[in-house]
Amino acid sequence: MVLFSLVGQGLSIKPLIEWLGVTKKEKGYKAYEELLARAHRFENAITEINKAKKNLLITEMVTRELVDEYEQTLESLHKDMELLFQEHPELKEKQQTTLQKYALYAQHEAINRLLKEDIISNEVAEQEHELITNKLVELEEEQ
Repeated sequence: MVLFSLVGQGLSIKPLIEWLGVTKKEKGYKAYEELLARAHRFENAITEINKAKKNLLITEMVTRELVDEYEQTLESLHKDMELLFQEHPELKEKQQTTLQKYALYAQHEAINRLLKEDIISNEVAEQEHELITNKLVELEEEQ
């Protein structure tokens, strides 16, 4: 009976959640993820080519053609992303919110470094951390 209960509930929970629409993503989100994944692939490839060029003493002439091809592909992907944002402005807003959070985390780390290096006092650090935390909470509430 216990086994039936576990298996029955385990197999039925995913279809139930999908039917309720709890995990439903915005329109265009899959296309957004695909463009993002491709852009990261090509940017990472360019970075690695430049590292290999330096570490393996590969000439500029050899690497330039491939890097140019990847940069053209990236440019095309960025244009596609802009078109997608025009069709689905909520995706652009989501990306802007992600960037704002990332910047706030960086600010938090900067305050930690200043505190660790005794450049600012604990009082000022706490005050700044509170401002940053409040802004993060505002961003979460807006979503």
